[in-house]
Amino acid sequence: MTKKELCRVTFMKMFEDSYYDLEQKNIILDSIRVATLDDDQHLKKMIPFDIQVAGENGFRVRPCFSKGKFLIMYEYVTEAYKVTIPANAFPYYMNENGDFEICIPSEENK
Repeated sequence: MTKKELCRVTFMKMFEDSYYDLEQKNIILDSIRVATLDDDQHLKKMIPFDIQVAGENGFRVRPCFSKGKFLIMYEYVTEAYKVTIPANAFPYYMNENGDFEICIPSEENK
């Protein structure tokens, strides 16, 4: 079995409230993006937002629009097992060296 290492994990979630409380710890704050969604839940455009402190250890993202459907996207760092799949297994999703990597969060970090 491979050993655990620090990995960047991408997170995406739709929401309709006027704010979204960030769920994970160790979020890379400059990776946060917020977009509006149309009625069919297709991405319309990226929008500005504010980041606020929400409680003792939390952060809240508040889009510049108060109503609508939104998609939040960000990356966070967690300890996980990394599996490297040979380049010929997935020809469309490769790293620069041709390998494909998947990060799987470990149980204690969920």
